[in-house]
Amino acid sequence: MGLPARRAPRRRTCRPRRRRPGRPRPPGSGTRLIRGAAGGRGVRAARRKARRAAYLAAPQAGPDAPPSSLMNAMSEPGSITMMAFCNPAEQLTPGLPNTARWRAAEIPASNGHATARALATLYGRLVSGAIVGPDVLGRAVAPRSEGRDEVLRAQTRFALGYMLPCEIRPFAPNPRAFGHSGSGGALAFADPDAGVALAYTPSRLIVSAAGPDPRWQPMVAALYACL
Repeated sequence: MGLPARRAPRRRTCRPRRRRPGRPRPPGSGTRLIRGAAGGRGVRAARRKARRAAYLAAPQAGPDAPPSSLMNAMSEPGSITMMAFCNPAEQLTPGLPNTARWRAAEIPASNGHATARALATLYGRLVSGAIVGPDVLGRAVAPRSEGRDEVLRAQTRFALGYMLPCEIRPFAPNPRAFGHSGSGGALAFADPDAGVALAYTPSRLIVSAAGPDPRWQPMVAALYACL
């Protein structure tokens, strides 16, 4: 008996997805991204994730104050402050954080994306001992650098990657608190003595060269008033 003939494999075709009429195109959605191992699927996945991020409004100036040494240093060509904040200069382009290209990039200490709930949960798990033991955490948040910061042009305190409450960013009443401020008023920190964590991720940015963001104080005060 003869064997049955094998059927030729069916060729599959991919049709482009049609955009719904009247649906606006998200900012930066037309930007080409670097293709990963998944090819076009990786690009589409990155664009879907980019659309989940909140739109950031144009930054606003903070409370009226005389020009700070930090702002003056950022306008000095060749200064270490200008090289840190303006390299590349494209980082200062208005609207750049709303593009898919920026959201898909991985730029340390510059474009991390997270929700306030996720950040507060992370810091809360740190102080609860769910991630590392108290000895490890104690070494990680111990002051390692304290004094005048040549980039920020002010007195700062830092642990191993964490900022500690200091003159330029007094974000918590307890000097043993640890965390970090972010661009435009973002903030996340934990207080190991009180066992609490707080995170704030605004979509309306306020540029403040020094001192606390004006929106921090009521939130932090309300948090510690509950303890």
